[in-house]
Amino acid sequence: MEQTVSRIDLSENIVCHQVYMGEGVKGFVYLSKKGTYHIFIADTLSPEAQSEVLAHEMHHIKHDLPPGHYFIGLDAQGTDFEIKANSSARKSAAAMLNLITSAI
Repeated sequence: MEQTVSRIDLSENIVCHQVYMGEGVKGFVYLSKKGTYHIFIADTLSPEAQSEVLAHEMHHIKHDLPPGHYFIGLDAQGTDFEIKANSSARKSAAAMLNLITSAI
């Protein structure tokens, strides 16, 4: 089965990729060696759910991922920084929906 990837350049150093990730993973973000943040969002989610994941990962970029640090957090849903990112995402998901739906 061929995988397709949808790419949205959100800014000069933030790129969003919509990809198939299997069950249980909605999205994640990482900072590349070139200084670009890559946000990966499950393409199987509804546009509304994708927008909330995008807002959640953008919160991590702004508040939890200082440049030069690398962090992998799998199954960290109960941690303080995940709870804060979820709260922030709920507040700004509507704005993110326009970005997601314009790429579909």
